[in-house]
Amino acid sequence: MNEGNVKTTENSNVNLLMDEWGANEWPQSVQDCVRLVLKELADPSLLILRNEPKLEVMVRPEAFHSVWAYFPIRRGRSIPRQYKPKAATRLLLVISEKHFAEQSMRQSERKLRDHFGQVLLYLSNPKARNDCPDAMREWRASCA
Repeated sequence: MNEGNVKTTENSNVNLLMDEWGANEWPQSVQDCVRLVLKELADPSLLILRNEPKLEVMVRPEAFHSVWAYFPIRRGRSIPRQYKPKAATRLLLVISEKHFAEQSMRQSERKLRDHFGQVLLYLSNPKARNDCPDAMREWRASCA
């Protein structure tokens, strides 16, 4: 397979994932940033995200953090009231339109990598320590 085909496959997996998350409803700047970050992931990591029915990604006009991963979501564990995840959701990644509009693209990318790393680490080992350094190690290990 030549390099052009690899890129097409990676873009295809990213596009499928973005479609599943309903990203066409997100502001273009958020779509572009998320797409750019997801393109860094290796196909197996993209498939993990695609095949996880308990993961929900939502973009809100305003959120306390620019990006935040809530997990595990279960009865008795609070998440902010304004987020209404689906009943099956156990991992919720919330992205703030307002923060993305105000902060640099580089900062938005960095925060996405951190929180996608936390999601991937939780999916691979729910009992593992999941601090920012752990999430970044997972992110780097998940990249192409």
